[in-house]
Parts: sequence; C-alpha cells; structure tokens
Amino acid sequence: MQKRLSPPSKTDKKKQKSRRLGVFKTLSVEKRLNPQSLRNVIYEIIKSRYDGYLEDASIDIDAARDSTVQKRRKTLINEHVLYRITNDITSIRYAHLEGIALALNVPLSLILLYSRIISNQKNDKNHENKRIINAFKAIINDIDMAINNNGVKTHQFSIQDFNRWVDIFQRENPAQKEEQLSLEIKSK
Repeated sequence: MQKRLSPPSKTDKKKQKSRRLGVFKTLSVEKRLNPQSLRNVIYEIIKSRYDGYLEDASIDIDAARDSTVQKRRKTLINEHVLYRITNDITSIRYAHLEGIALALNVPLSLILLYSRIISNQKNDKNHENKRIINAFKAIINDIDMAINNNGVKTHQFSIQDFNRWVDIFQRENPAQKEEQLSLEIKSK
C-alpha cells in the first residue's frame, strides 16, 4: 500500500505554479522592442514590490484596474503578459503602465520620469537629469501659481497651459531641444 502524501500548503502551491522573474536581460539597441529603461523599471517594480512573483503583481494590478474606470478594458495584464513585457517579447502599452501606476497609487508620470532618470543615469547623463528636474520644478511652480491666482482655488487648465509648460520645459532644458534637432538633421 502506498503512503498517501498530504496536500501541499497554499505557499507550496504558489511557489510551484507562480512564475518569478529571472535575471534582467539587457538587449542591444537593434534587438529591443521596448525602451530598456522602461522595461527595467517594470522589472524592478515587480522584483521589489512583489518579490518577483508575476502572478502576485498581475492580481494586484488587475484589482487596481477593476476599482477604476478601466473596468471595461481591452488590454490584458496577467502573469504571462508581465513575463513577456519584462523579457521584451511583447510591446508595452499605455494600459500596462497605467495599471502598474494604479496598483502603486501614483501618477503614471512618476514611473515615466523615473524611467527617464534611470536611462540618463546609465548613459552617464546626470547633468541632463538636473535640467529635467529643474524644468519640472518650474512647471509645478507655474501650476501652483495658476491654481492659487488671485486667491481663486480653481483653475480650468487648457491646451494653452500645456503649451506654456512645453515652453517652460524647453527653456529650462535647452540641451534636450538641441539634441532632438541634431537627431532630426542626421536622419534626413
């Protein structure tokens, strides 16, 4: 007669079925589907917040999306999709990033800003990070002034405000504009 084994505990089941992140793979520019810094940020969020468990991350992200207007969504986020994103097999979509931001309860802009800072840092462009941060400070100051203008606590923001912020960013970060212009000239 065979000895009957006790059923595995929930944690044993979880470890058996749930996929964990492996080592982050850097890819050459020619082979990349997604920006490496953005993929790395997603990888690091899953690694640090969910101990690398893709299923835990996908459950949390889905729950956050379910609690918002994203309920009727067409972009799938599950363990398989997160694995494919972190391994650069699937394109990152806006809905993926927004879902992660919702799960973290932060604005998506924070994830994108962090991705940019990491990218600059890896390319030894910390001076550019300083300019970007100064530009954002100036924009936030402009937003604050618009909100508190003449003691009125409400302000209806418009495209004119956005265009002003673009001008502020370009004024505070002139090297960025020059680099983009030189890239456009080289590509022609």
